[in-house]
Amino acid sequence: MPLPSAIKSNAGVRGLAEVRVLRDTIRVIFKADGDTYELHKEGWERETGLFNITLNKENDKIKYSSPPGRPEPYLVRFAEFGNRVGRTDDNPGVPEPKVRPGKQMPGRNGGFYWVNDSLEASAKLTVVEHGLYEGMTIPYSLPYTFEQYPGSTITMLKGTAAQNKRIEDFLRATGFDLLNDEIPWTSNVLPYIEFKLQEARGVFSVQLNEHGFVEKDGVRSIPASLVEALIGDAKPAKKPKAKAKAKAKA
Repeated sequence: MPLPSAIKSNAGVRGLAEVRVLRDTIRVIFKADGDTYELHKEGWERETGLFNITLNKENDKIKYSSPPGRPEPYLVRFAEFGNRVGRTDDNPGVPEPKVRPGKQMPGRNGGFYWVNDSLEASAKLTVVEHGLYEGMTIPYSLPYTFEQYPGSTITMLKGTAAQNKRIEDFLRATGFDLLNDEIPWTSNVLPYIEFKLQEARGVFSVQLNEHGFVEKDGVRSIPASLVEALIGDAKPAKKPKAKAKAKAKA
């Protein structure tokens, strides 16, 4: 068996929690065991409600927060890819795929099998529906199966059927035209895809499970007309290309 490895966490307690906003502090009550933490209010600008909460290593500050799972899907828009190299206050950096470490998994008929290391892209989705969770980020991981199409300068998908479908569903929902748009081939195609998706500004829905993660096949496209009715923010129409001016006669 390959040498097992794991990434040491620098986070503390995490899970579904009720965050109660008090006068000077916030009270975080985790639903799983009722553990309660009284924290400084600084940095928390939302009302009382249910959230997926991750505390820092010392358990004295909220490190991450995201919307909880619920029966209804969330309306979201692609924000950016994570794992950014060279990011500073003045530079957004460049998104790069990251390695998901291999791990041992239980088999269906008993025993175990080993899943090899793989590349993935970390997408950040912003909730755009009005209400308690507006502006919050939902993480979504995509397999990075992009390769160069043989004999060309464009990119293709080369993964399993399930992996390719996951990427195609995501691109389609975010506004990428799978029939007409091409991805120029480079060793890292995420910057180009990020630019295209931010330009498209597509609004779509995601269904979360009870743990707050996007369910399998939980990404769904939404017609622009319905988006306008729901949040009054339809995708802006593309400006028509200007006609070339005729050359002046000599």
